[in-house]
Amino acid sequence: MQEFKIVEASTEHFEAISEIHNSHVYDAAKVKQNRFLIAKISPEDIAQQLAKATQYFVALDSQSHVLGLVSISRPHITEEFIQQVTWANQSWIDQILSDRHIYINTLGIHNQHQGKGIAQQLYRSLYQRFPGACFSAFVVTRPVLNERSLAFHEKQGFRNVGTFARDTFLNFQNYASALLVLDQSQPGKI
Repeated sequence: MQEFKIVEASTEHFEAISEIHNSHVYDAAKVKQNRFLIAKISPEDIAQQLAKATQYFVALDSQSHVLGLVSISRPHITEEFIQQVTWANQSWIDQILSDRHIYINTLGIHNQHQGKGIAQQLYRSLYQRFPGACFSAFVVTRPVLNERSLAFHEKQGFRNVGTFARDTFLNFQNYASALLVLDQSQPGKI
């Protein structure tokens, strides 16, 4: 198993973060692909996100090469957003609105290092850094189904608590994503 450490990202990691992120951006022109992020980012975008309280954590190998990343934020959730989600159970709204809520914006692993447990360790580091937090993530289900991410999140203990669907979302037609939640303060809640 490859050894790596997880640290909060700094400016020296921004280029590698954007390269990994952009390697996972969906391209409608490609018939078969394993890309599910919806927009590219630049190192400047990352700096702007950090200024708005987004945090990036990276997995580094022994030579300090970035193997993967996870970005999180504590978003301001509006009533409009709550109304746009079709909830499996309305009780999850309270967890999403709580001050314990942490949104997982992006998880990306360098293509050459997928399947080596890096994503799992990035998430475990979040659980340790933020005990008792309620984590959420969106996983695309249309126009392409990100089965790998759904299975990964389920294995981590996340529950599908809602769906965000739109006829048109950004450049996508017939878009939908699953809202997945892991509330560490309520293990097993469905």
